[in-house]
Amino acid sequence: MVGHQVAEALRGVAEQAAEVAMRLQEEHRLTSAAVEQVATARRKDAIELASHIVSELSAERLAVAKVKYAYGGFERRDPLKAMPKEHTTLSHEVSRIQQDERYQRRDALVGPYGSVTRSLEEATDHYNNWHDECLKFEALEGFLELIEVGYDTPNFTLRWWDAAYWRVWANGDKVCAALGLADFGDDVLPVYERAHASMTQWFGEVKRFTAERDAVLALVRRHDEAVSRLSRLPELYLDECRRALGKHLEQADPALLESWNEEDRVACALLRRVAGLKAKGDILEQLKSGLEVVRGRVGELAGRCNTQAAKLMRPKKYHAQVSNPPKLEKMASTIAKADEAVMKAAKLRERVIRFADYERFPSGDSPELWYLLMVGQRASALTPQLAAWYDRHPEVVETFAPNTPTARNDGDDFIQGVVVGHVVSRALDDLGDVS
Repeated sequence: MVGHQVAEALRGVAEQAAEVAMRLQEEHRLTSAAVEQVATARRKDAIELASHIVSELSAERLAVAKVKYAYGGFERRDPLKAMPKEHTTLSHEVSRIQQDERYQRRDALVGPYGSVTRSLEEATDHYNNWHDECLKFEALEGFLELIEVGYDTPNFTLRWWDAAYWRVWANGDKVCAALGLADFGDDVLPVYERAHASMTQWFGEVKRFTAERDAVLALVRRHDEAVSRLSRLPELYLDECRRALGKHLEQADPALLESWNEEDRVACALLRRVAGLKAKGDILEQLKSGLEVVRGRVGELAGRCNTQAAKLMRPKKYHAQVSNPPKLEKMASTIAKADEAVMKAAKLRERVIRFADYERFPSGDSPELWYLLMVGQRASALTPQLAAWYDRHPEVVETFAPNTPTARNDGDDFIQGVVVGHVVSRALDDLGDVS
């Protein structure tokens, strides 16, 4: 094959690789969404378990969290002591605000017909009127430059030999003509300066009345928020306790906690759900990483193909025989296997997401075995850390699920090779050097 023929073939391979890379990217996106979905479900179940443990805000239920679930947070920050203190603080805040004259006169000040409201409206109207008056001048071409350079005032420093002098002088005449006034310094400037001074004055009034209004509204808002929190304080503290305990339960050892609470069937079921959802998240995170590696390698293959194709299209190589042509069939096979990896990843993701029989998992077994329970086979090479664990512990797998095939059901060693960075690297080397 001559150079341009090999180049066309390489471009075809590159296009196929790019398409597969896009499918890998989409599967990565779906897996990322699944990770978020699982994390949300895990947080929800952890809070449900925490709500079961702390069914009410009492010393007895808080003690259960410490003794039976190894959570010391309530001892370090006792909500039963903090709540009365906050109740006192909020009560004082409400009382203080209610004694504030601005709060007492809030309707008279900032109501629809309040004095501050009316003053702000009047100031705003005056400001808008003077602002519009200023715009009549400022909208004229060159007017703002005339003000900036001090035209027709003692501050005007331009001289007749300066190029800008004549432009400014012409603009001054145009402004006077547009306004129907004779002289810029004697007629235009005094009128504009009075309008600008009035606008500035009323802008200051708008700011002042706005600040007064906002201060009263902030006072009312603090009062209402304090009253609302006071009325719901026990409920809020109970919710905060459950959320704090839920975060602890997400990270705790579920097997240990289950062994401490064997008599509580509801708690044990929720513990297994939290553990199973954590395992789901771990599997999907590893799947994301595996997809990233495969996508990166396939993208690299596409890039190298395009680079080598460009070299072969040069005049010197265009009609020349390629002595060491790339192994196109092998590269096509590599891309096809990468495409198969997309389908394998999708099936794995769907199986993991669908799994819901959490109570089947024996308490105390290695958490890596959740994969076998969820998927029904040894860990895929797309989840490399789990796959390595299964390789190191065949006896555990056999005990947990006898007769499980020892070989991964990946069809070939492609996925495993890519994830550890070998197979596609060799495919890249097959391109040779045609430079």
